[in-house]
Amino acid sequence: ILGAWFIGISLGSLVLYRLVKNLRSTTIKWLIAIVLILLAALLPAQLVVVRILRRLLNTTFGEYIPFDAMLLSTIFIMLPTCLSIGLIFPCACQLAAEYETYAVSRIYALDALGSMLAGALFTFLFIYILRPFAIASLAGASTLLAAALIIPLHRAPVRRLLFLPALFLLLLACCPNCLVGIEQAAIRARWRAFGCLPDEGKHFLAELKTSIDSRYQNLAVIERENQMTLYGNGQVLFVFPDPIAGEHKIHFIMAQNPKANSVLLLGGNPVTYIPELLKYPLKEIAHVELDQEITRILEKEAGESYLRAIKDSRVKQYAIDGPRYVKTCKKKYDVIIVDTPAPTTIALNRFFTVEFYEDIKRILSKNGFLYTTIESSPQLQDESARLSSSIYHSLKKEFDTVLVTAGTCNQFFAGMASSSITFEPEVLYKRSADANLKTDYFLPEYFLNADEISDEKLAFVEKRLTEICAPANTAFKPISTFYYLSLWNRFSGSQLNSFLNYLNRFSFKRAFLTILSAGFIFLVIGLLIRIMRNKKHVNAVSAGWFRGMLGIAVTSTGCCGIALELIIIFAFQNIFGYVYASIGLIVAMFMFGLTLGAICARKMKKIRQIWLSMIALDLLLLLVALAIPQLMRIFSKSD
Repeated sequence: ILGAWFIGISLGSLVLYRLVKNLRSTTIKWLIAIVLILLAALLPAQLVVVRILRRLLNTTFGEYIPFDAMLLSTIFIMLPTCLSIGLIFPCACQLAAEYETYAVSRIYALDALGSMLAGALFTFLFIYILRPFAIASLAGASTLLAAALIIPLHRAPVRRLLFLPALFLLLLACCPNCLVGIEQAAIRARWRAFGCLPDEGKHFLAELKTSIDSRYQNLAVIERENQMTLYGNGQVLFVFPDPIAGEHKIHFIMAQNPKANSVLLLGGNPVTYIPELLKYPLKEIAHVELDQEITRILEKEAGESYLRAIKDSRVKQYAIDGPRYVKTCKKKYDVIIVDTPAPTTIALNRFFTVEFYEDIKRILSKNGFLYTTIESSPQLQDESARLSSSIYHSLKKEFDTVLVTAGTCNQFFAGMASSSITFEPEVLYKRSADANLKTDYFLPEYFLNADEISDEKLAFVEKRLTEICAPANTAFKPISTFYYLSLWNRFSGSQLNSFLNYLNRFSFKRAFLTILSAGFIFLVIGLLIRIMRNKKHVNAVSAGWFRGMLGIAVTSTGCCGIALELIIIFAFQNIFGYVYASIGLIVAMFMFGLTLGAICARKMKKIRQIWLSMIALDLLLLLVALAIPQLMRIFSKSD
């Protein structure tokens, strides 16, 4: 998204600059006004297009959007806005140049300042009090007011005409209830595009019960045939009520230690898991869920049995990031259940890393065990096998014993040598039967013929995961997320196999040596040209060479700046676990730096000062880039 954003802006400036520089100031003002008016209409239209994108791409229910289609769609949706911004910048510079010499730095500083203020307001204010269409109305009002102010003074009627819709949009933003109908219609269109709600005129029992944007994700509950599905950012988090799956999962896990005193549940389906866990003689069940909105939704929708369960004195609920809780926890647990979605993002990947398992090991009791799971294929083929293998090798780095079930879902049980985890059917049957629990759908006899723990299949899974040389998954090398991206590519039919295979073999050492060699060659050529610059025939070559080097310096600086911003977002997500609401703050801080830089650049008058400053800043950027990995490690290990 950031790449599409900046490429679009640069294209707008590059293509349209030559058309603008010869225009009169009055014409430029009208051009800016027209573009600002178009921007006011673009944002709500883009919101609608994003929400119905699956339908526009003809992506059926349950199907992955092809990665290449998503990439092209992102560029297409953002291109009008980016081109408009790219056009406004050179236009503003052209107008400002009539009044001052160093206009570009001032315009750049103001542009970055506006982005910084918007990012801060969005992060700390708008996301809490306004819905998306209300924010779009506020943005539209600001652009219309700007259009009215830029129009030449002698066109007062046109100015007044623009003030009216600007005032109307401002009133809509201040009264979000006026936009509830539009917001709800767009949300229903989103879930129709997902295939979860019926189209107009079609009849099947499905109802959108709730849709909210929390600080961490978009949450929605859809009811169909008396069963609720909770979605988080478009992914199914869990289904409730689902007593059959809940009983099977919990009693399959707890057969490893029915006499456990304490259980830590990270994620999972609390509606069915917590009541089943309470059937055991536990002293404490700690349920960790970062997003409190999920708890509020469940209190409203999950029913009486769930409400009774969470009121039990043994149940403790913590609204905190899961890995953060594990890192700072001082208690010991006999059973730790990690039931989170697959590592589709860097944030979710943290639940499958060596660093996370190291923290888990610290809070496990002497005989305790960890349970986690990942979707797989029965034959463990290609990307699916590498994904499971990376998690298997990550667990093996920290735990003495790691057992893995077969089937369409690999269930991992890990513990130290003193733990009693086993897949012996008779042992599990006896433990489960001796617990003497009242269940409606699960019987201890299941273990005697359980297909996923048959000796033949267990041997195949262990052999397959061991022989695959997938590296362990870490916070700083999230290889599991990469393998899931490869799965996404395969399932969606994207034509990116060769590119992903190239990335898998990519050598950073070779790339570093190539860049270093190119830099050395450029330096030698530059020195030779400088030595020979007094010769007449070298002057033209010298001018062209230094102009080219200036372009490379600016381009590489911009590339490095955006790369570092992405790395900082990556680091932020590794440490804090979410960027959903905080992305505006990260962008705001980036723009704040650009603002300060542009203001400082205005004070440089001499060419020599500018060149020396550029060299010093690039060296500083290099030091920052080298320091970031160490800072990431320091902050990730701190409490």
